[in-house]
Amino acid sequence: MRTIHYQALTDDVIAPGQAEPALPANFRFARTRPGERLLTAVVYSAARWFGRWYWRRRLHARFVNLDVLAPYRNQSLFLYGNHTQEVGDPFLPMQLVQQPVHTLAGAANRKVPVLGPLLPYGHALLLPQTKAQTRRFLAALQAALTANHAVAIYPEAHVWPYYTGIRPFRAGSFHYPVATNRPSFAFTTTYQKAGCTVYVDGPFWPDATLPKAKRQAALAAQVQGAMTARAEASTAQHILYRRKTS
Repeated sequence: MRTIHYQALTDDVIAPGQAEPALPANFRFARTRPGERLLTAVVYSAARWFGRWYWRRRLHARFVNLDVLAPYRNQSLFLYGNHTQEVGDPFLPMQLVQQPVHTLAGAANRKVPVLGPLLPYGHALLLPQTKAQTRRFLAALQAALTANHAVAIYPEAHVWPYYTGIRPFRAGSFHYPVATNRPSFAFTTTYQKAGCTVYVDGPFWPDATLPKAKRQAALAAQVQGAMTARAEASTAQHILYRRKTS
């Protein structure tokens, strides 16, 4: 069995020590020109079909409790998941809902051969690095919500392949549903000997009676609690994770 050593649960175990590459100053977060819309339709459709094959045929995934999403078909919402598949996770949210999904991703993903430059056309929203970029990023995110699309976020930030626990969340990941008052859902990938099971839970709504900061923390706690409970369904460990002792 492969063993991965780490110092903290927030480590990047796949590319340790590598700095995030810079986004071009004038990077465009949305592809809205006529030709770009056509390419987006083609790329996103291909990505959805590849994801369906990868999760159902390659990973032998079973999906549980998808019915909780049914009342929110073609409505804007947020999806939060544990980050455990290098190849599969970019395509997983597409398997959960009918509406287009915009998945938040780091700039490092642009370096992925062939697929990196196509990310914006697959509805990926790369995280901004400057104030000017942040304004354009938020405008693109708001446009997606206005169009009744979904937004997917992996709040653990770094992928830990086949990890069976739930790692600490980035608190800022829950700013968006609080600021826009949209429902959130949790999806949790668990591992068994013969495949994996993905559980969906929700909806979780921001508590309007709380101050903004506490509203964000309470929502994060709800989502993390649901994912932690579901993670107990893992019965197989494909990679051994051990904390470094020195």
